Amino acid sequence: MSQESLAELLRYAAALFSQADGAPVEHATRRGWLDSEGRITEAGKEAARALADQEGTRSAFRIG
Repeated sequence: MSQESLAELLRYAAALFSQADGAPVEHATRRGWLDSEGRITEAGKEAARALADQEGTRSAFRIG
């Protein structure tokens, strides 16, 4: 996976957990998207592919 995929995954983690404590890397690691060394896992690759497929799609999510 590219650095662009990692950046997109971290942007998503930041948006998803914007109201929680911690950095996007911590959230992505807890979700299993990154390993303990900050590398993208298979789950992270799958999430990045799913995010890429959402290009041009609009959604609204309610958090809380």
